[in-house]
Amino acid sequence: MNETSDSPQIPSTGTGPDYTWPFGTRHKRTRRLIGALIILLFLMPILFLCFEGEPAAAIWHLRNGKSFEYEGVRFKIPASQYVNCWSPHGCTVLQTMGYLRFRIVRPKPSSVMFSSSSSADQSQARNFGQLRANAMHWPLVAERSVAMAGDQVRCLDYLQTDGRTHTINCYSNATPIHITYIGSGDSVFLYELLSTASRR
Repeated sequence: MNETSDSPQIPSTGTGPDYTWPFGTRHKRTRRLIGALIILLFLMPILFLCFEGEPAAAIWHLRNGKSFEYEGVRFKIPASQYVNCWSPHGCTVLQTMGYLRFRIVRPKPSSVMFSSSSSADQSQARNFGQLRANAMHWPLVAERSVAMAGDQVRCLDYLQTDGRTHTINCYSNATPIHITYIGSGDSVFLYELLSTASRR
């Protein structure tokens, strides 16, 4: 004859680890990983369509908006460009390359560098730029006067010895901003940037 216990059975309180998928406590890390992947999948099209696959441009625009101010002059920066400042008096506007765009289109890199000096030194700087170009045997291929925030800026376009890379130096006696374009791409990038300039 088998003896049976008369003590009552205590029901389970469910306080132990929950192994059920996907909401169990043991799967918290997996849920976080899946959530991060879903967010990344939503952000990738925005990154590629708006910023041409360049994280640096996306981060810069999230922090700074759509404009860049230098020596009291504000410039509009498109989503395909971003700014890198290496000192309080020196910044470079860069065009995004983007991995897919680079692989498919093979864009030519170009940049616009901003530096400052006193307005009185601008004519001196211009003469120095001409002397440097002459010393490097760079031919002057174009000279252009453009408007920038109500001032006239004179730009001298030199073709470097490789026959592809242009160096364009822009000066104005009315502003301390000295602008240098370097690139083998379309210099419209430079003149479109200057055309967006406005005073505070």
